[in-house]
Amino acid sequence: MSLSDNIHPFVQHGSEKMFYDLRMGPQMVRLRETIFVVYQANALEVSADPYIIVYDISSQLWSQPVRLGLAERPGFDHHLCPVLWIDSDEYLHVLFNCHGNEGTHRISSQPRSIENWKDGPLVSPSISYPHVFYLPDGRVCLYFRVFGHMGYWAYALSQDGGYTWGTPVKVVDFDQDPANDADTWAGSYHTTALDMDGHTLHVGFTYFDERGIWKFIHPRYGRKPSVNTRYHLYYLRIDLDTGTARDVDGRQVAYPINRREAEQCKIWDSGDYLTMMPAILVAPNGTDVSFLVAVTEETEWKCGFRYFWREHGSWLSTRITQTNTTWSGCRLLREADGTLAAYLIVGTLDGSRYTYGAGELEKWVSVDNGHTWSQQNRFVPVEGLLYNNPIVAENYHHSGLSFQEFIAFYGWEGPHSMQPVIDKETDIPIVNRGKAFLLQDDQLV
Repeated sequence: MSLSDNIHPFVQHGSEKMFYDLRMGPQMVRLRETIFVVYQANALEVSADPYIIVYDISSQLWSQPVRLGLAERPGFDHHLCPVLWIDSDEYLHVLFNCHGNEGTHRISSQPRSIENWKDGPLVSPSISYPHVFYLPDGRVCLYFRVFGHMGYWAYALSQDGGYTWGTPVKVVDFDQDPANDADTWAGSYHTTALDMDGHTLHVGFTYFDERGIWKFIHPRYGRKPSVNTRYHLYYLRIDLDTGTARDVDGRQVAYPINRREAEQCKIWDSGDYLTMMPAILVAPNGTDVSFLVAVTEETEWKCGFRYFWREHGSWLSTRITQTNTTWSGCRLLREADGTLAAYLIVGTLDGSRYTYGAGELEKWVSVDNGHTWSQQNRFVPVEGLLYNNPIVAENYHHSGLSFQEFIAFYGWEGPHSMQPVIDKETDIPIVNRGKAFLLQDDQLV
C-alpha cells in the first residue's frame, strides 16, 4: 500500500526513536474518541524536545502539537523520549528526560487538555526506559531500569494515579554476585506487557554482554558487535497484588534474579546468534504467552523474525520473514477472529548503516497458531523513505487492552540513520527529519 499523493505525516522533524522501541511506552493512548500521542522532535537543532498531539477519531483531524518542556542539553539523546498515562480524573501525565536520572514529570492543568502543564512530583531518583501501565483499579505501575547499563530492572506502584510512588521492587540484576568475568559484564534488556486481568505483569528479556561494546570480538561474526550483543530469550510474570514472580511453568522465582538464576526463566538459548527484546502476546487466559524476536543468521545484517510459542508442553518457533538488523521494530497482536498479526519493519538494505533499524512496515498473519505465516499488507506512505518502530494505541484506563486498529510509525529520508553509527567515526550529520504516520484499520490516514 503506497499512497504518497494522498497521505501526509501528522508530525514532522521527529528524531531517531521519536517513537521508541518495545522497551518504553506507552506513547499513544486512547480516551474515548480521542487519541493522545507523545514523541520527540525539533525543527531547529539536534536536541529533540517532548511534544504531544491529539487526534479526533470522529473528524479524523489532528490538533496543533504542544511542546511539553525541554530535553536536557547539549546534544541529542534518544533515551529522553516521552511516555504518557492518564489518571482516573483524566489528567494527562508525561514522563521524559529519563536516562539514569529522575527525569521530568509533567501533568496537564486541566483534564483531557494539552494546552497547559504543571510540574509533577518525583517518580523515582533514577529511571531509564520507563514503561508505564495503568491498572483498571486505578493503580499505576512503572517498570524501568535503575542506573546505567550495569544497573538493575525494577517496578514501582502508585496508588493514586501517579502522584506518589512506593519503594521500587528490584526484579532482575544480571551482574549481581558474579561467578566469572562474563557475569561482571552481564546486563539485560526488557519488554513488558500487562495482563487482561489488570493484575499481572509479563516480562520478556534478553541477556546483554557488555563486553561487546568494549573488548569482545564475536566468534561467529568476527567483529565488535557493540549495541547488538544480546542473546537468548527469558520470561517471568509478576503478580502485582502479591509481588510474587514466577517462571513460565508457574514456579516461584526469588528476587533479584542474577544471570545464573535467570536460567530458570530461559525460554530459548540462542547460542551465539544475537537476539533482541521480544514483542510479547498474552493469551486471554493470562497464562499462555508467545513472543516475536529478531534473530541474526549468516551475518549480523541478515536476520529473521521468529515467532515462539508453546504447544503440548514444548516450545516451538517458526521464521516469519527476513530483515536486516535485530533493531527492526515489531509488534505482535491477535485479531478478533484469532488470527495472529505481526507488524514488522522489514529491512533489505545494508543493516550496518542503521544504528537502530530501517526498512518498510509489513503486516504478516498466521491462521494456524503460528505454524505458517503470509504477508497480508505493506504500508509505505512515501516510497523511498525508511521506517521503524510501530506503536499501538492503548486504553487509557487499562493498559492490558489495546486498540490495535490504530498503529503509528515513523519514517525519514535516507540513505542513512538519523543517528550516526555508534561504534565508528562518521561525518553523517544528525538531522531530525522524522515523519509520523497513522494507520486506522490498516488504512493510512
